[in-house]
This record gives sequence, structure tokens and C-alpha cells, in this order.
Amino acid sequence: MSDDPRPVEVAAMLSQIGYVTLPQGTQDKIYKGERLAPAEEAMVERVPKVVEQLLANIPRLELVREILRLYPREFAGANASGTATTRDALPWGPGR
Repeated sequence: MSDDPRPVEVAAMLSQIGYVTLPQGTQDKIYKGERLAPAEEAMVERVPKVVEQLLANIPRLELVREILRLYPREFAGANASGTATTRDALPWGPGR
């Protein structure tokens, strides 16, 4: 892994970009910590996929997209291939 911290910084800046696709009422509920309706929960679950689609054609953002794809997961979650994702496997930059 590179010593360049920029992918992590860019991922942090873009971490909320997918939420702009949610209706304002849903955004307000998330901000206030209110319970979401099942349909709203489904929309929120799709946010990482929306972010991937928004950023897919921007050159040199592969690591940023990978960080954003995995950041909602818990360390013991499964990755796209169905294998366990551990803290060491998450692409959060050097020494992380």
C-alpha cells in the first residue's frame, strides 16, 4: 500500500455524497436519528452502490471507491466475494 494519505482524505470528503440522492425527509430523519420506514431503510442501503455509480468513471479513484464501498461494513462483515472482511483487509491507507 502507498504512503499517500490522499485516498483516505478524498474518501472522507466524499463519504456523504450518496445521501444527496435521498429525499429531504429521509435525510432529516437520518440527521435527527429518527427511525426510518422500511422503504427509507432500503434507499439508505443502496447509497454505497449509488456512490460507486457516481464515481465509477472518474480516473484514479479506485482506492477511494473501495474505501467508500467498505466503510459501512463492520470489521467482521463479508466482502463482495462472500469472504470475511477483517480490519487488516480494509483499504484505509498506510498503517491502518
